[in-house]
Amino acid sequence: TAGQKVLGIARRSAANGQDLEVTAKGTAVAEAGGAFALGSALAMDASGRVVAASPLQVAAGATAVTSTLASGSILTGGDLPQYIVGFALQAAAAAGELVEILMN
Repeated sequence: TAGQKVLGIARRSAANGQDLEVTAKGTAVAEAGGAFALGSALAMDASGRVVAASPLQVAAGATAVTSTLASGSILTGGDLPQYIVGFALQAAAAAGELVEILMN
């Protein structure tokens, strides 16, 4: 599912139910799902490829959140609507390119 949390990037193709190795820390090579710039925050698309993450937007009428520094407390809990799997160490010009990413 696009934007969901992943355990890592698969190091090779595997059939459904077959064991495989994943890279969860450090750098990994992933297939791009579209064009993105060097340094872009990346999320997964519905096909398991990396794409530029959508900018975080606050919906109209949503409750405002203040700075943790301003209130002196620590904000805890919650997940962003889109999981950032890593950051682009190479730009991608189009879908299908293999690019190196720094895992988040």
